[in-house]
Amino acid sequence: MKLLLSPGKLFKGWNPAKSGPLERRFRASVWNSIRNIVEKIRNRRKWVTFIDPTVMAERNPARQPYSAVLEDFRKLVADRLGSLALAILDWRMQQGNDTKDLVKKAELGSPSVWQIKREVQAIKALAHDFAAQSDNPAFLQKVEKALADEAATVAKRQAARPRS
Repeated sequence: MKLLLSPGKLFKGWNPAKSGPLERRFRASVWNSIRNIVEKIRNRRKWVTFIDPTVMAERNPARQPYSAVLEDFRKLVADRLGSLALAILDWRMQQGNDTKDLVKKAELGSPSVWQIKREVQAIKALAHDFAAQSDNPAFLQKVEKALADEAATVAKRQAARPRS
């Protein structure tokens, strides 16, 4: 009780004669905190709208989810890297799918973690080459930025990983 009142000032100005028992005040403060959190979640739901990507694509034809560029890249992946790489690319293009889910999947020939990582690296290198061969320097810049951002994220994760 002394820690809550004196140094912490959690219940500043608490007087048992005026304020009532400390337990009731603590219960009320916890209840108010829970109510505030629930209200914040409710307000966040009002402002955040979950939209199907196909709806946005219909509004803007240039943002079709599977545009000609993507189809060209898929063909290139299939030709140069094979069916496993194409399956990995298609799996990652579906929103919410994680590459780890493909490990030991029988339909793909039960690939190992190492095989999938190797294919993902090959897809990334091919994506850079594909963007470099396009006549669009902005596209190349976006691909390079995405690859650099991902490399920075991986480096942070590896630096944060405890050494054994």
